[in-house]
Amino acid sequence: VAKSIGCIDNRAASNVSNKNLKYLEDQYCSNIYLDAQLNIAENTNQDLFLEQLLLCSIIGYEDFLRFDWLDMILSWQEPKY
Repeated sequence: VAKSIGCIDNRAASNVSNKNLKYLEDQYCSNIYLDAQLNIAENTNQDLFLEQLLLCSIIGYEDFLRFDWLDMILSWQEPKY
């Protein structure tokens, strides 16, 4: 959130802050990707899976944008919607 509204870029040590933030994003999204794969394999935690997919794909992790996952998400919809 701080990055998206420009707070990180306006700090005095923005270069260090941005590098630290990128490191944390890499670590979290790597762990989240493994967790998402497990949730999908076990067909559990659909809401958590969607949140994880959205979070990491929005900040640029394209690995989360998989056609098989998107097809599966669409299959969760009720037919009347």
